[in-house]
Amino acid sequence: TYTHTYTPAYTHENTRTHLNFTLLQGENVVMALQCARHLLKMYAAAQKGVAVTGATSYLSCSTTAPQYTAQMSLPALIRAFEHRAKNLVETCVKVLQGCISRGQTPQQAANSTAIELVRAATAHSELFVVKAFAAALGKPSIASKDFSAPLQNLGLLFALHLMEKSPHEFEKLNLTLVREQLRDLLAVVRDQAVALVDAFDISDQYLCSALGRKDGLYAS
Repeated sequence: TYTHTYTPAYTHENTRTHLNFTLLQGENVVMALQCARHLLKMYAAAQKGVAVTGATSYLSCSTTAPQYTAQMSLPALIRAFEHRAKNLVETCVKVLQGCISRGQTPQQAANSTAIELVRAATAHSELFVVKAFAAALGKPSIASKDFSAPLQNLGLLFALHLMEKSPHEFEKLNLTLVREQLRDLLAVVRDQAVALVDAFDISDQYLCSALGRKDGLYAS
């Protein structure tokens, strides 16, 4: 667990005011199942013609896999994440219905479908983060700044990394193109990484860092 694996060199313990841990015992499956339960309710409402809004609005829409290219944009990647999330929710519904048709109670069916439910909740959560990041980048207060381009690269890198982690969940995904774009982005972000991390402005003294100065000038 988080609280049992700290060492003096692992300084996240000192940044509790900066980092929000979901559950300190390290177990968040219960929260994923709660999220999945909400997704199933919203999907059922959408199937009845109710206009679902907010973070689950994609459940009311017809989603399609994007055409994967060598240079995917954030809007195109968001369409891929929406399509993946909706597909996984639909998979949960099919598995649940199959379990119930074989004589299981709704509670037993939910227990039997736990793996699919967690996957659907994870896909929804990752979609939410990518979409929120892209929305923030579109705000005039950020889009007009010099740091907009590095943040755009960071958003692309994060989204593509998630896709590479679970390629089987993205329909018609061209993994070769994803990895090529990842390599290109890593070469760009590598030069920006120190500035991006330093933007948090958490001092080495506060971290009790075992790694030395943040500017890399160890001799001084």
